[in-house]
Amino acid sequence: MTAAQALAGGLLIDLYKPRPLWRNVQVVPDLSLQLADLVTVIDPVTTKVDGTALIVGAHMTASGGDWSQTLDLRATGTPGSWILGVAGKSELGVTTYL
Repeated sequence: MTAAQALAGGLLIDLYKPRPLWRNVQVVPDLSLQLADLVTVIDPVTTKVDGTALIVGAHMTASGGDWSQTLDLRATGTPGSWILGVAGKSELGVTTYL
């Protein structure tokens, strides 16, 4: 599969069933994080999110010896989908809903 086909396939999936986009997620600053890296997002208290996301934006802020980092993240799976029996993921291109 060529890179163009892979990009077109991913775009088609996003248009058919959009995945969540989380903006300005504050993280512990890590200079090794880059665009297109996969990260794990876990929030067991408020949103109950537990899954992987792709970094689509990274922002660093520094002021007077203090610095922070926020990320824009795109979920890799659609809400309510499953992967290999685990809620929150897509199972090999086939999604099961309850």
